[in-house]
Amino acid sequence: MWRARESEAFQGDPSLLIDPPTPRYFFDVSDAGDVYQDARGALLPGIESAKERALEMVRNLVANCDLVCTVRNSDGSQILQIELNAERRMLFCNLKRMERI
Repeated sequence: MWRARESEAFQGDPSLLIDPPTPRYFFDVSDAGDVYQDARGALLPGIESAKERALEMVRNLVANCDLVCTVRNSDGSQILQIELNAERRMLFCNLKRMERI
């Protein structure tokens, strides 16, 4: 087994050794003009998990009208929208472009 000598130990920025925080996503649902904002959110590993959660939510909601689930990140930026068109019985997914600062 390879073992670093003390002089070869990591000497960079110690913050690089800490795992990044798990992002929190919020799921706001709107129907017929009413918006129900998610105040608690959910800790999920990434956007794909947030997308799956939003799809699951929209599928499980019993509705005879159009629904939109908007996913926000912890900064409040909208990153994803899932839309259910009740008349056509279709789901639409719109992934917003995210940029790192």
